Amino acid sequence: MIDSQSVKADAIVGHDSRGFDGGKLINGRKRHAVVDTLGLLLAVMVTSADIGDRAAARVLFAQVAAAHHRLALVGANGGYTGNLVEHCLVALALVLAIVKRSDDMRGFVVLPKRWIVERFLCATRRLVCIPDSVGRNSEGGSWAE
Repeated sequence: MIDSQSVKADAIVGHDSRGFDGGKLINGRKRHAVVDTLGLLLAVMVTSADIGDRAAARVLFAQVAAAHHRLALVGANGGYTGNLVEHCLVALALVLAIVKRSDDMRGFVVLPKRWIVERFLCATRRLVCIPDSVGRNSEGGSWAE
């Protein structure tokens, strides 16, 4: 499963390493995480918040595919649609399964398998404000959680 989380950046974080996420109206960074079916972290990447999910997923999937050769199926939300599905299949031999919400759902509804990555991101929620000035420290902090 892959997902991302936008996080506000502290004032000491340089402007070159943070951006504005227009979808969530957050000025800061974005954590991209890939977890297995048990919720164990396979890979994490921290980018500025203005980097799109699909662009970061290309880099992250390449890292995960190189490190975990038996990985064949990755679940994602609707933000990872488009040509990323074909790229994963052709270039990395990964099947990207998009788990979408039904149009008739109202409010919060737990989607199958999506709660696994959400549980990881909520466990690292106490890192709400990233106080470091280097993104690698955030990746290391997420890894340790």
